Amino acid sequence: MMRFDIKFFVVLFALVSVVALGQRIEEDCAANSETAESCFQYISSACKNTTFIADRLSYGNSCSNISLFWGGPMNNMTIFFDSHSLKSYELCISQVACTKAFYTTEDRHEIPIKWNPSNEEPVCFPALNGNRPAMRFRFDAGDRWICYGTTINFFYKF
Repeated sequence: MMRFDIKFFVVLFALVSVVALGQRIEEDCAANSETAESCFQYISSACKNTTFIADRLSYGNSCSNISLFWGGPMNNMTIFFDSHSLKSYELCISQVACTKAFYTTEDRHEIPIKWNPSNEEPVCFPALNGNRPAMRFRFDAGDRWICYGTTINFFYKF
């Protein structure tokens, strides 16, 4: 009777291992997110290329600074910062730890954002005459998990 139980558990373990190891990480997907509360939102993903829309209207008019906490950052997170503004504005982003950051121009070229480690001032990107109500940025955390999470702090200047 004891041998049957051991064989059963060995076979069960082998089947579970094959199923778990056989799962593949999706290439592209939308980020998982919690509801925005008090100018803060938690986002996460298990994909290689994740997208998220940071919709200014979901944070309310009382938020002058907004924080996105990216839990377990890995791979790429592309964030569309949607201002819903037809007027000129600037999007300002504070230094983001555990990632490389890239600004995407209108013609889809990526420009690396150079953070100044001795200066904690945010980097601002202008959108003139409402021609870009949404700006696109990519945050590359690499293919190895190196930190628990990172915060993306941003605000709009109108």
